[in-house]
Amino acid sequence: MLGPPGKEYEAVPPQDVWVFSGQERVLVKHQPLARISVKESVWDEGGTFEEDILYQLRYEAGKVGAQGIVLGENEHQSGGGPLDLPIPVWSATAIRFVGEEQESAASAARSAKEVGTIAVAPLAIPEDIPVHDSIVDGFIQDIFSELEGAGFHLLPFETWESIRSDVDPEPTESEMAERRAGQPPVPPKASGVIDPKTGLKATLSGDASEKRVVLALAQEYAVDAFLFPDIVGAQAYFEGDEARWDGIKQKVGDTRSTGAKILSGIANLILRGEDDFQEPDPEGWVWALSLAVTVENAIGARVYYGRGGIELLEGADFAGGVYFGDPGPEDYEVIEVPDKALFQKRSRLQRAVKLALESLLRGR
Repeated sequence: MLGPPGKEYEAVPPQDVWVFSGQERVLVKHQPLARISVKESVWDEGGTFEEDILYQLRYEAGKVGAQGIVLGENEHQSGGGPLDLPIPVWSATAIRFVGEEQESAASAARSAKEVGTIAVAPLAIPEDIPVHDSIVDGFIQDIFSELEGAGFHLLPFETWESIRSDVDPEPTESEMAERRAGQPPVPPKASGVIDPKTGLKATLSGDASEKRVVLALAQEYAVDAFLFPDIVGAQAYFEGDEARWDGIKQKVGDTRSTGAKILSGIANLILRGEDDFQEPDPEGWVWALSLAVTVENAIGARVYYGRGGIELLEGADFAGGVYFGDPGPEDYEVIEVPDKALFQKRSRLQRAVKLALESLLRGR
């Protein structure tokens, strides 16, 4: 418990507890009530992983009278036992709104049906993923097209950058030189992409300048929702030659041919006297890219989160030829997809946008 000692509040139903992606996303005054956490073992309620975890966090927060939760960093704790495997733990801070902010929270949109005007933020991209400006523009154009087709009113995209330049102007060369003076060398970029095990915490957790932009848009243009598009990393599970993740599937490589499998069966029949030889399909995990879309209302609370797979960052080079020995998964070697081969198919980008927005548009 973090709130005032001895102070008790009436319980709040889980569905009425707001979800904030990070501290800088909370746009109303609030006070912390409690620190809460749940383990991965709770996700067995039949929904998606994100829905199950969020429900448990909101349920625990509602029991102490919290009106919202601010998602924290994921952690791991010892699982004990002979293997002592680490168990993922998801945490959040339970909060209550202060004073007049109660009214602002009560009037904020809770679903797509209650959203009128949306401001679309610039596309966020992992540092290690090269994306040409034309691809970025294509994503934004497709997002606008889908939202306008569903009847949303959209603030011109240029307005976001205009407001940003007003509230957080670009530093001059002399200011940049002054900031760099005495600063330690910038470390090299980490390779790969951040593993978003879940979509619980948005890639953009928010910063002070972004918060000022959002507040200015809400006050000056009566924006009641903000859409944050992010290109994020995802782990794609494959079985055989096909990987599936975030609503799509893509071939990871060429597995052993049908002819090689038949010859493998004949060879094992001759050499081992087995007539029921069945070679299992190879399986594993490779990295992929997805488009994640987060919609937050006028107080910064999440009202929608959706993902759509884009394409694979990695493929698999399978061992070919005739197979001898006990049946086991076909060996493979993970290979990286060259940067120049990424984002080359326009249809994949459009599909990712449609998938990421699918449930939002259906809610209209």
